[in-house]
Amino acid sequence: MRAHVSMALFAALAGMACHARHATVTTPDARPPVTLLEPVDERRHAPPAASAPDASAAVCDGRTARGGHVHQLLRCPDALVDAVRGWRPDALVALGGGILGPGRAACSTVQRAKATAQLFEALDRAPWMVLSGEGPHEPARALDGIEARCVRARLTQERAHPDAPVAEIAREATALDRTNTAALTEADYLCAVIVAAHDDNVWRDAVFARMLFEPRSETTIENALRASVILKRRSLRRAVIVTTPVMRDGREVDNHARRALGDFEADRARGLHSSRLGAVSCPDGDGAAPWSGFERDPH
Repeated sequence: MRAHVSMALFAALAGMACHARHATVTTPDARPPVTLLEPVDERRHAPPAASAPDASAAVCDGRTARGGHVHQLLRCPDALVDAVRGWRPDALVALGGGILGPGRAACSTVQRAKATAQLFEALDRAPWMVLSGEGPHEPARALDGIEARCVRARLTQERAHPDAPVAEIAREATALDRTNTAALTEADYLCAVIVAAHDDNVWRDAVFARMLFEPRSETTIENALRASVILKRRSLRRAVIVTTPVMRDGREVDNHARRALGDFEADRARGLHSSRLGAVSCPDGDGAAPWSGFERDPH
């Protein structure tokens, strides 16, 4: 599969399949049912405090975290992966899910990165990956090899932007070169988790070649606004937003995928991009069912 992915980098994007506009994917779940909330309008309401990452979650992947909370990361179900594969996107837009502190990405960020890596590997043609999110500012710290490579890739792309904060980028690059330290953004964490999904250097090179960084957004609305610029600049025709549910009070679920999809749709209506849109929300062990929605091509 890894060789297949690297070879797929050079394959031309082909015809697209049609799916229902908001098809949903669910899997049986023995846990207590949860309430699925309708999306909220972030343009009128600030995100609720409960939407922030669970501060008690020290680690992910099902290991016990401080306070007895266990946040288990799950793979996207086969039905959802098949739906994405059939829709044939040329871009996956991964939305950051928060940073808990130095060296600690929120479990939502980790899960969204793992879902993006899973989808990237499953698709017949390697899509671009738009990694979106700044997150709260954390202090600079020593980086491992993958993190340092992610930051360098991000800085290289930022330098090419016409509105780049040149002095800020130069300071960050100098610190990275001299001390191997940097303050990671959500986009950097997404990159590091995706790259670490395999230890095969060919696969990692293939992944880096398809990454596009958007490290300045702090809300879902900004994710959409800034990622839309990338979609338009790259002439990307079909983009799938990759996210996870947002739990409230342990029992209610904010359908973040549908909410983000609405923001991207609004930006398209404003002429900020022209991509067809889909969105997926993979489970993270807190009780929410997976969800997916794909726009039907116009006929």
